[in-house]
Amino acid sequence: MRHLEIKSSAELTEIDIFGQIGDSFFEDGNTLDTVKAELKNVKTELIINIASLGGIAFEGLAIHDLIASHPFNTTVNIIGATASAGAIISVAGDTVNISENSLFLVHNSHGMAMGNADDLENSARDMRKIDDRMVSIFTKRTGKSEETIRDLMAEDKFLDSDESKELGFVDNITKSVKAAANLNREKILNSKLTENQKEQLLNNPKSNKMDLTPITTQLKDLTDKVTAFISSNKEVKIADEKEITAKISEIDETFETLGTENQELSNSITALTEEKETLAEANKTLTDELAKYKATPTEVVPKADTEPTEEKETTEGVFGNTLKSIVSARVKGY
Repeated sequence: MRHLEIKSSAELTEIDIFGQIGDSFFEDGNTLDTVKAELKNVKTELIINIASLGGIAFEGLAIHDLIASHPFNTTVNIIGATASAGAIISVAGDTVNISENSLFLVHNSHGMAMGNADDLENSARDMRKIDDRMVSIFTKRTGKSEETIRDLMAEDKFLDSDESKELGFVDNITKSVKAAANLNREKILNSKLTENQKEQLLNNPKSNKMDLTPITTQLKDLTDKVTAFISSNKEVKIADEKEITAKISEIDETFETLGTENQELSNSITALTEEKETLAEANKTLTDELAKYKATPTEVVPKADTEPTEEKETTEGVFGNTLKSIVSARVKGY
């Protein structure tokens, strides 16, 4: 199973390479392409945390060269059991550390071949080329002779942290988070390790105190992500509630204002209606009065006025007095 994770800052980039090296028929692994994609734009110091029982040697060699060619300082931390192609990758750093409870294994390449004699000879030739390439890498890293490295690879033996440092594969032994944790026996038994390697790994007294840093780190990262997600959504919810409350208050104020304005308009309409009715009644009264004064002469029966009477001023106002004068003059004219 592939586990490749990258954590980056302005000064440092940290990559976890856990699990199988290279893809297989059964599962996806850490490949040259996946690691290359992560390192493509990295321009900082590099930390590689590795815990891998190996996989495809070609992928291991390619990833080793990719990490070794990184232009900035590179530190590799070996965590847990690291073997085979994983071991090739682990020695690519400028500085290599191993946790005190980890195990380390280098060995000759393994493979399966079928076909005629020529096919088998070609496969054997290819495997020897891979072995030569690993010998060159390990010799350069440890400073040991080629003979010493070949003997060690042929021995096919897991090294503990002290042995790994003594032989020069690592520079430092680091303290690790210790916990009583048995190795996953089924995973080891089903791995591509040899029976000898499996026996060493399962029976090693240090294997009961494996470094749980990768698991601890993953759990911490997951916890942080969940906490951040909950906090983020809580803040959004609070913000939404405040915004909704404000909107509701704004709408309430708007309705209240509209209600007041509507009442004022209603009162105004009522007042105007009453004023209109009053004016209509006044107009009707004036119209009736005017109609009387506009009556024809035949409708008026004149009285004989033998003696002029003194015209008295009434209190009906200027309009009434004037109107009566005009009517009186007309009557006299007839």
